[in-house]
Amino acid sequence: MIIHNQTNIIAIVILTIIFFSFNKQVRSIYVKNRYFFALIILNISILVVEIINNIFEGVGSGIGQSIYVFSIAVYFLLIPIIISAWMLYINYHIYDSNEHRKKLLILLSPLIAVNLLFVILSLFGQNFVFTLDSFGQYQRGAYYNIILILSYIVLIFSLFYVFYHKQVLSKTDILALIMFPFPPMVASMMQFVNPEFTLLWPSMTVSVIIIYINIQSRITNTDPLTGLFNRREFDKQVNYLSNSKITKKNICAIMIDIDDFKLINDEHSHQVGDLALVDLGSILKRSVRKEDFVARIGGDEFCVILETDNEGILFETVNRINENIKIYNHKKPNLLPMDLSMGYGVYNPKYHESFYEFFDKLDRKMYKEKSLGKQNKSAYV
Repeated sequence: MIIHNQTNIIAIVILTIIFFSFNKQVRSIYVKNRYFFALIILNISILVVEIINNIFEGVGSGIGQSIYVFSIAVYFLLIPIIISAWMLYINYHIYDSNEHRKKLLILLSPLIAVNLLFVILSLFGQNFVFTLDSFGQYQRGAYYNIILILSYIVLIFSLFYVFYHKQVLSKTDILALIMFPFPPMVASMMQFVNPEFTLLWPSMTVSVIIIYINIQSRITNTDPLTGLFNRREFDKQVNYLSNSKITKKNICAIMIDIDDFKLINDEHSHQVGDLALVDLGSILKRSVRKEDFVARIGGDEFCVILETDNEGILFETVNRINENIKIYNHKKPNLLPMDLSMGYGVYNPKYHESFYEFFDKLDRKMYKEKSLGKQNKSAYV
């Protein structure tokens, strides 16, 4: 028991450090981040409940036994809530919106409802998920396995859910999301075989660390506002292209700038201006292929880099961006229209001395077109 509590306390300390470290680095207003915070808090909560359970285990009567039984009930109530928070995190990670959240909650409702019913019945002395023996000790209930099986089904479903949406996820995100369920699943299997092996929830701390490491890797190369790559990653990409001796595909690029962005800030607010940048980031992500590189390289300036065998992909991408901007402006008539200037082209070593010069030409051409005062301007270099 002492070793188990010590392990839980170490896990709580680690999770608390992650919580405050993560809170300093990200915007908690983003729903995806709130789900991750929820996972941390729920993990800490169930570890604390286990410590309380261990302290009052063996108390045969009085308030001590009531606390013991209550801690067991809370323990089982938290399990489907943690699993649901994980599924919602995956869903929001994939869609970056509340899309499909209601359907997902409907799917999770049987686990939550059955678990709640079984816990209530167990509290009233029925032999469902837990019961107490003649010595007041916890024993698994007759329907304990049902909750365990339902939990496994949801966790396995989470793996299929990630694989089904792999086209919208990066390789590192896929790996992190797939790895998350494995430590608690392996620990729970071992605990099912040997109840003395009680490392289920400390093992979930390992899962949280996996996700945290993945988030940290994205923080260093991601613009915190739009979620796109940042200037640092853009410079690394240009440097990589410059040092590549052989390029099997055409390297195309689009430099993009919002016209009169200062007016949006002045007439509405800087907060509305930030939302416009976020919206443009979403438009660009919808307009390109999964493998294309999209970055916010400063202020209201963005860049798209494409590697393709077919130069026509470049023109198709430019057209999709312009079309999606028209749709966006139509949906938000109360705001100033978002108009873009674009300079785009295909890198050719015969005409461009280096990739640095190529991007500089695109940038200068974009600003030249911007000065013409036309809507959704785009210039091919």
